[in-house]
Amino acid sequence: MIGMLTSAPVGPVAMMCIHRTLRENRRHGFVTGAGAAISDSMYATIAALGLTVVSNFLIEREKFFRVSGGVLLLIFGLCFIFFKASADEKEEAFNQFTSFGKAFLITICNPVTFFAFAALFAAFGFTQVGTRGMRDVYLIGGVLLGSLTWWFGLCTISSIFRERFAHPDFTLLRRIEGIILTTFGAVVLLSLL
Repeated sequence: MIGMLTSAPVGPVAMMCIHRTLRENRRHGFVTGAGAAISDSMYATIAALGLTVVSNFLIEREKFFRVSGGVLLLIFGLCFIFFKASADEKEEAFNQFTSFGKAFLITICNPVTFFAFAALFAAFGFTQVGTRGMRDVYLIGGVLLGSLTWWFGLCTISSIFRERFAHPDFTLLRRIEGIILTTFGAVVLLSLL
């Protein structure tokens, strides 16, 4: 449940995942989501194990991470809006490793995810995390599994639309994704003011 709750909000990674699924296939979209799931699992591990050194590092540098994430979203978004991909760039842009890395970077640059996990662990009654041995491992594994389940479901639903629309307008889809990424980036940066 916790893994699904942290992955479910529709944000920039969800848009990337849907775009990759429509453009390529369900596997490619899922690999994009897996990048975010791995990043989520890292934050869940920090929150669950109470790694104070890492959590203090995140708290002290929260503004840096938020600025980095906001700028990254703006760059990706503006590139999607204003630059038309050439044939070579299309291959590179939809390389699975690249998609995984972009999703991972966008998610890891959002330290709010750490605080979301801390709040959800408390809400679900996991107050003694970091002292429970294998139960913590199961909790972190459950977060990863829940997150991956969400991304698989999103890609499956997106692939149904892919099959129904034989020739979707990828230029329009690319611009919509760019507008959403740019909007999220602007919101992140404006929230710092």
